[in-house]
Amino acid sequence: MPDLILMDVSLPVMDGLACTRLMREDERLKDVPIVALSAHCMVGDREKALEAGCDGFLSKPFRVAQLRELVTDFVARGRGPAGQG
Repeated sequence: MPDLILMDVSLPVMDGLACTRLMREDERLKDVPIVALSAHCMVGDREKALEAGCDGFLSKPFRVAQLRELVTDFVARGRGPAGQG
């Protein structure tokens, strides 16, 4: 099982938020932290991602240091709300 999932919001066929909702219904994945990544950031996008079940949100473009810090934080402490962007 993954320690963390980086979920692109703009996926083909099914968007990342719909995919996150499905993953949250799966007992094996329900506690794996999911961080939404999006290049199309509008006011309220972070909130939509959190409502869909994401634990964090990072807007593109982001700095490698931001991603490293976010991943390190989630892996070290497990699931819980956080995020930058």
